[in-house]
Amino acid sequence: MKAVKSIGLFFAMGIGCIVIGYLLGSIVSKEQNEVIFQEGQVVEESGKIVLEPAEIKSYEESKLDQDRKEWASSFVDVSSDSPFLGKDTQLILEEVDVRKGTVEEIIEALPEKYIGMERESFLQCMKDYEASPPLSERQKGFVGLEVLTFSRDRVVVQKNYRRADPEDGFFLAIMDYRVIVLYDDAKTIYMTTDISFEMLPKDLQERMADMIYVENEQALFDFLEAYTS
Repeated sequence: MKAVKSIGLFFAMGIGCIVIGYLLGSIVSKEQNEVIFQEGQVVEESGKIVLEPAEIKSYEESKLDQDRKEWASSFVDVSSDSPFLGKDTQLILEEVDVRKGTVEEIIEALPEKYIGMERESFLQCMKDYEASPPLSERQKGFVGLEVLTFSRDRVVVQKNYRRADPEDGFFLAIMDYRVIVLYDDAKTIYMTTDISFEMLPKDLQERMADMIYVENEQALFDFLEAYTS
């Protein structure tokens, strides 16, 4: 009877050791799997390579960084080519004497009224200026202008003048009920004025029908000042 009890106790102890060993093995295996999972190792499942979550996270972060770089590189710094004029934009005037073929370059600060303008607005302003130049420009023989360059850094405007020699003579005539000044060839317009035909004295109106000759530039300016309001 004692022998049977000893044998039973022996088997019980053996089975207990097996159970304990199995439990310990399961715990160790679980811990190893968790370490592998956290370190993002690659495992094989059914012949396929599978990225564990940590590996996927690393890959996604790398892809995100690449996308950010590509996104950033898609932007170009165009501050120097901005379509709007700024207070530091340089204005270059090229004054051309069309009779002599000479060019005088003048560099100025951009007038405040043009700051913030884009190309089309500036071109329209230049068209308006050309259509109705100030008297000071007409007295210099202004005949037109052209915008040669437009950028954020600089604007180049060519102004054309048909300047007369101070000793050259002129002709006064009427066009569209306004007094105009012709060169001494009696054909080429030197300037147009704001002097209306109606404001001239009667005798001057009659003489203007056949044009009036003015002997020099000083006599011309004296006439313009006398009838310009």
